[in-house]
Amino acid sequence: MQLKTFQISKIKKGTRVLMRVDCDVPLKNRIVDDASAWRLEQTLEDIIELRKRGAIIILLGHLGRPNGQVKLSLSLKPIARWYEKRLGVKVEFVRDPTCDSAFDKMKYLESESVLMIENLRFWKGEENNSTKFAKQLARFGDLYINNAFGVSHRKHASVHAITKLLPSYAGSILVNEVKRLSDARKHPFVFVLGGVKLETKIPTLMNLGKDADTILVGGAVAIAMISIDQKKILYVDENKLSRKDLSLAKLALKKFKSKIILPVDYICCRDKKIKIIQASNLETSDSIIDIGPSTNRLFSSSIKSAKCVVFNGAMGLLEKNSQEGTIAIAKAVNTKQQSIVGGGDTVGFLQSKKLLNNFEFVSTGGGAVLTFLAGERMPGVEVLKIK
Repeated sequence: MQLKTFQISKIKKGTRVLMRVDCDVPLKNRIVDDASAWRLEQTLEDIIELRKRGAIIILLGHLGRPNGQVKLSLSLKPIARWYEKRLGVKVEFVRDPTCDSAFDKMKYLESESVLMIENLRFWKGEENNSTKFAKQLARFGDLYINNAFGVSHRKHASVHAITKLLPSYAGSILVNEVKRLSDARKHPFVFVLGGVKLETKIPTLMNLGKDADTILVGGAVAIAMISIDQKKILYVDENKLSRKDLSLAKLALKKFKSKIILPVDYICCRDKKIKIIQASNLETSDSIIDIGPSTNRLFSSSIKSAKCVVFNGAMGLLEKNSQEGTIAIAKAVNTKQQSIVGGGDTVGFLQSKKLLNNFEFVSTGGGAVLTFLAGERMPGVEVLKIK
């Protein structure tokens, strides 16, 4: 797949470049958590190069899910401050891109200036892919660059409608993501799948599973499959698995049973005590926290013998400090393999544990990785393809 790209060397001084970035990163006390700022760090290279050429950069982004309402806790002001610190330049901030007074700021920006527009999801037009909202954004720029792979699976104004209004190109992040995630897999190929949401996980499993030699399953997907095998419905984070979850898991289990390896033991809370329970002895009342030590060894052994590893989704409940399974997977991987990790929460966690360097390629995407690997169309990518 070839995407439209723009040679930065051809940028003229004073060119206004609208750049969509993925700045949906964790904040602590209204400050960017540097331990989980990997997505932001990837955007710096193109911004720095554009500034060297004298461009004016206007950054577009979102944070969280404000659902078309202004929520100060999700303002991009802390993101602007992060960019100021890392770029060593004042970053102007536009609170409302729909106001003419906000657009007036453009008159006073000199070459190499950087401006950030407030959280686009404060306006319903963003998620509605509104042409009107896209026009209000487009007037800030002379050309548009999409450097936000993580939102390119969404048909939103800042990744889709805007491309009909300005000369539009893929940035280096988007180009690299598409290339690396499209590369042919080396064999033996081990696919490691964890996480909670089966409706987003199973389509990826159904697509990648066809090529994988081994599928290591943790998280809610594994619990659903064990429920089917044992004919008893288990719980995920105190929530009973739904009929839809079980149906999806049954479909994948039927198709790839010969390739799937399920956990053999779990860390559970039983009778208010943390215990190691064999998978065959799980009870519906158990609160499953993480995969167990025997599973860690089993999965790690399979990963170490692989030439390609794709890892998406945590093995346990990271938000409840259940980390050992996910850490064991990351430690078993090495950069001599064709190793890929994706998933916003998983990548952020691995960065905080200084384990990202174990992987040859780290994707900036969360849901976008699953969409791409499932072979589904990505609206933000499709509009930038060379026909």
